Amino acid sequence: MQLLVSVRNSEEADVALSSGVNILDIKDPSRGSLGPASGKTIEDCLSLKTKFARQPESSVHFSCACGEVSDESPRWRDWNFDGRRVNFLKLGLSRLRNAPNWTNKWNETRSEIEGQIGTADETRWVAVAYADELVAQSPPIEDVISAAADFGCAGVLIDTFSKQSGRLREIVADDVIERYCHRIHSHGLFCALAGKLQPKDIAPLSVFPVDIIAVRTAACENGDRNGHISEKQIRTLLTELGNPVSNYR
Repeated sequence: MQLLVSVRNSEEADVALSSGVNILDIKDPSRGSLGPASGKTIEDCLSLKTKFARQPESSVHFSCACGEVSDESPRWRDWNFDGRRVNFLKLGLSRLRNAPNWTNKWNETRSEIEGQIGTADETRWVAVAYADELVAQSPPIEDVISAAADFGCAGVLIDTFSKQSGRLREIVADDVIERYCHRIHSHGLFCALAGKLQPKDIAPLSVFPVDIIAVRTAACENGDRNGHISEKQIRTLLTELGNPVSNYR
């Protein structure tokens, strides 16, 4: 399994990259589960690719949270960074549960974002399925998995919309998580899990076909998702994942 850590600025990105994360995710956690960062913040984080150029660029992938399809004033409309430098983009589906044409809205917004920032063939979309789907009022997880396969996504992230809803493994039973993972893989997509996961969750989840563990809270000092990213916490997570801990400095 690989480790994705969400960061809110270039200082945190520097710490995460130096600690050896596999995927650097850029977002604004104060704006929600998929809160989009400002264009300048994203550009500042992407500029660190030059600093860590001694490592093969493929060793670290970059992803961006784009917010929700239903956002009335989406922040991505002001983005001006080069989207070709991003590997993965994520867009949420909250408040679309009862929309009969939610896949159309999703695809239209994805196309608009691609047109805003420009993307390369290597830039792929990750579908986000919320485990607390009734709170999020998002489409059922099974439907999101099917849509991800139908519309060319690289993978599916199962996350929680509200951090007050509880942790992923409190909301969804382990056997159900395992079934979702197998379903995602059956479509040839990668499977990522998030939702206030902690180091103690890694061993139980490692027996499932999970490709990526995505965290924010577990990588922060004192487990405060609004706090600062901690190198010590990241290295603990990497050790639990069985990944060699490296230093990119």
